[in-house]
Amino acid sequence: MRTWRTSRAHRGARQPAPAAAARAVEPAIDGFRVDGLGTEKLAEGPVEFGCSDAAGLPSLRRLTPGAGHWISPTQSGALLAAAVLAAEDQRFHEHQGFDRAEIAAVLASVDEQGPRRGASTITQQLARTLFTGGERTGARKLRELLYAVEMERTLGKGAILALYLNTVHWGPGICGADAAARAYFGKRPGALTPLEAAWLAAILPNPTQAYADEYRAGAPDGARAVRVLRQMRTLPRAEREHWARRPLVFARPTPAAAAPGRLAAAP
Repeated sequence: MRTWRTSRAHRGARQPAPAAAARAVEPAIDGFRVDGLGTEKLAEGPVEFGCSDAAGLPSLRRLTPGAGHWISPTQSGALLAAAVLAAEDQRFHEHQGFDRAEIAAVLASVDEQGPRRGASTITQQLARTLFTGGERTGARKLRELLYAVEMERTLGKGAILALYLNTVHWGPGICGADAAARAYFGKRPGALTPLEAAWLAAILPNPTQAYADEYRAGAPDGARAVRVLRQMRTLPRAEREHWARRPLVFARPTPAAAAPGRLAAAP
């Protein structure tokens, strides 16, 4: 059952402004079950998704869990998985596909131009990649929530995180952890340093801009990466501070990668 709690107002009192009203709303989405969307098929694959280039044109990609360049969040992709959780969804292992606290924070951030922040969990982001697309409508957001709730039941946290790492968009034509590690740093995900993993996680909100402004310019935003690094609490504090002082250097772009809208596979 879906319910909404609002703070009491005295009868006859002046109605609050929209932003103030939003801050007074506390969402309480009580347990509900979603069936029939077919998300259980993702466990075996193949998984199909679109990977967009610099012009926003998607090309169809297909992968099978556990095969090819698949990255496991508990093995070779463990460090990158920790960075992604630190940057994108610190309550991933606590919520059921949606984060009540983040939804409340979004409502509190509403002003005349709308909300100033998003509320998508990693599970919701995966639903967007695989099923709903990124259209900015309420109907699409509701479908995203329903897919996320079902995936939490049919797949579980480990499979959801693995699917996310292997399909998420990391720049023009760069989708999945293996492609991202190779493209930006010329190595497999298991060879990334904590700072490199943190930088990759930090660009997820806008990877196309980071590709253009940081990678092609050879000027990574180290301060933003360090902020994520310091949230990677699975690493000892001394190790985090050690890597926070290290330089961040990209792999040398290939000639094809330097051309707008194209990306060659890193060696």
